[in-house]
Amino acid sequence: MIALQREQFLQRLALFSDLEASELRELAEVAQVVQFPASALIFREGETGDCAYVVVRGSVEVFAIDRNGDEVVLAQLKELDHVGEQSLLPGHSGRRNASLRACEDTTLLRIPRAEFQKILTQRQTLKDLLSQAGHQQVRANMIRTARLARIWALFMFINGFISIGILCGLAKVFRTPFIFPSLGATAFLVFFTPTTPAASPRNTLCGHAIGIACGYAALWVTGLQLAGPAIVTELGWTRILATALSLATTGALMIRFNVPHPPAAATTLIVSLGLVSRPAYLVVLEAAVGLLVAQAIIINRLAGVRYPFWASVPAPKIGVLASRSALQRFTRFLWLG
Repeated sequence: MIALQREQFLQRLALFSDLEASELRELAEVAQVVQFPASALIFREGETGDCAYVVVRGSVEVFAIDRNGDEVVLAQLKELDHVGEQSLLPGHSGRRNASLRACEDTTLLRIPRAEFQKILTQRQTLKDLLSQAGHQQVRANMIRTARLARIWALFMFINGFISIGILCGLAKVFRTPFIFPSLGATAFLVFFTPTTPAASPRNTLCGHAIGIACGYAALWVTGLQLAGPAIVTELGWTRILATALSLATTGALMIRFNVPHPPAAATTLIVSLGLVSRPAYLVVLEAAVGLLVAQAIIINRLAGVRYPFWASVPAPKIGVLASRSALQRFTRFLWLG
């Protein structure tokens, strides 16, 4: 596309309809034709904007990442649509508000930042038009986000009701602890943040298993296997030791084996406080976790949520002690008091 063709193309844009012929010609001379294959990432959310784009041929989609790590498509743009100019406006942070990707083999016209801002300083009408368009875009995105939040809340309500209701029914029929408090926290994780490592089947099953094992081990070490629950007996020093030991070992082992699952920290307290301590019932606790995970896999997958079958999302290294220097500082602090 030669400069004359670029100028003729820019004339078709309502955005530049007020520009003089000389200004349009100058803009066409610095504009660059760039091509992207299908699925190519053109720019990423948070990057510094150095240009605006106009779609010449093909199509692109504007998307953002929500709190669950899933992509939310905000808009799809075709020929003569422009994108990326909001980050170039005066008073803007200069950062991209969203990411841009080619839907198919696409040709774009790239307008450099300096030339675009030069036009804005000369044409207040264009500046006002873009500012108004930006406000409308933000409002549309907020409406879309609010709608998604309502849908997600309904999804959580329905699935939380069904999953916990089924487990409560099993507890009533078999008169065993198929339901316990920390299972509610797990249900919230697997249905509200299903793609996070902590909600994966691997972390959920292993985390609760560690919590149950550490809770019972703490009872065994302190000789409280046959003692009644702390809620109806005196909270003595032995029970305090068992409770603290269970939580400490559960947290340490979940981090050591890279299977953090916060609700499991509550599960170990349920066991070490004697609320559920019979070995047969401890097996039931883990079985209940397994049933909840199975429901999460089925329900999330049917809803189109990319919930892993085991641990498709790598679990991150958790905590400030991840770096060697921080660990050394912490060790030095312990020794020096």
